Amino acid sequence: MANTADKPELTPHEIAEQSLSEIGGGSQYSNDQRREAATLYVLLGNQARVSDQTGIPENTLQEWRTKSGWWDDVTTEVRSQKDDEIKANFDQLVREGQRVALEKINECSAKDAVVIAGISADKRRTMDGLSNNIKGDQITGGILNALEALSDKLDAGNEKRVVSDQ
Repeated sequence: MANTADKPELTPHEIAEQSLSEIGGGSQYSNDQRREAATLYVLLGNQARVSDQTGIPENTLQEWRTKSGWWDDVTTEVRSQKDDEIKANFDQLVREGQRVALEKINECSAKDAVVIAGISADKRRTMDGLSNNIKGDQITGGILNALEALSDKLDAGNEKRVVSDQ
């Protein structure tokens, strides 16, 4: 039995290539056509549109999607690549947004500056894995605890207060 700890983990691309290489001969579709169909499916999300664009019958695509291991491997690879692209674009958007915000911060109203600072602080806490969610129960519980402690102090001192309705 081989020790899997000694083997490097395969990338999604390597897994997809390995799966496609295991397909037996005799098919009328090449591995490139199969890869194209699976890639288009990820991008379009619609089997009929993939069929229209590739000329591969829908029933063949359906069979590949449901009965072949290579389809999942290829679509996983494509989704991983798209995720990387989206993350890179998001990072670029954040950097550009930060640059513009820093340039314009002195020109905005105090209210806008507070909103910008609050959102930035929230995002920074999220990046650090910290909570940025203040729940009403936490606030209410804190207030109730403080009121209860005050009540206990008042009871201990036998102080009585009269509250007027006027």
